[in-house]
Amino acid sequence: MSVPWQPPRRRSVKLDTPFAWPSHYNATMPSALPPRRAFLRAAAQAATVWTASSYSRVLGANEKINLGLIGAGERGRGVMGSFIKSGGVNVTAVCDVYAQMIDRAQKAAPNAKGFADYRKLLEQKDVDAVLIGTPDHWHATNAIDALNAGKDVYVEKPLTRTIEEGPLIVKAARVNERICQVGLQQRSGAHYIEAKQKYFDSNALGRITLVRTWWHGNTYHLRKAPESLQTRPSNLDWARFLGPVRWRDWDPQQFWNWRAYLDFGGGQVTDLFTHWIDVVHMFMGRDIPTSGVAAGGVYHYKDGRTAPDTINVLRSEER
Repeated sequence: MSVPWQPPRRRSVKLDTPFAWPSHYNATMPSALPPRRAFLRAAAQAATVWTASSYSRVLGANEKINLGLIGAGERGRGVMGSFIKSGGVNVTAVCDVYAQMIDRAQKAAPNAKGFADYRKLLEQKDVDAVLIGTPDHWHATNAIDALNAGKDVYVEKPLTRTIEEGPLIVKAARVNERICQVGLQQRSGAHYIEAKQKYFDSNALGRITLVRTWWHGNTYHLRKAPESLQTRPSNLDWARFLGPVRWRDWDPQQFWNWRAYLDFGGGQVTDLFTHWIDVVHMFMGRDIPTSGVAAGGVYHYKDGRTAPDTINVLRSEER
């Protein structure tokens, strides 16, 4: 017999980011009721912030999660599709700054309402949890606002663009008694789980003193904005895309290939390295380094990017 769900204490965590909405936007924070059900039934293989009340809010046999999507680009729609295929969710709302992305998401979720402002999505009582697939610079604001609105959160990696934002999300999940899970899919891969059990858990490799990982992935970061974006589409809200980032005029390349610019993401480190360092953490059963250093730069692709095209990271920890 499941324990009846209890509403959380109404507390909020603020993100100390110098950011003011343009004057024509309604900057009032949404006030939403807490969700009726937990976001995930189990997440043993995922990097998750759990709270004491999380375990009492499990799905019934015939229940589905009402899911809202914030950030309906290629990745957001892809993960949304995976949730839909699981059979455990109803997508009730989708949000994006580009109306074309909303239209594409609604093809997969035809009953979902569309929003340009994610705060309006968070006001919806039929949204239990949110999937955040926005660019990295929006993750912290989206996640904290969602947690403060009583929603459980699944946020794509990286959890945040900066280290300083991370503890604020953890705090927001705890004080609001919500679940926040980071999307790092390798932890659910059968071959990774098998490798961990066969070689690491069994101590078959003996004492490990050095682990190397690499990924040659610059090709994806060479994407060129299509001709259709050379002039900003009338149904694309550039100011809302920028959000907490300093204003600059429309730049189709920064919109289309935002991962190559440090204002919006962390380049290869937060896009690719985050996966492999997480695999190392998973295999080794360790997750807190005692020191770290990185060296790199834009050495080859002189295309205006600010994120390094080549980088080496060395981190260590005491055992």
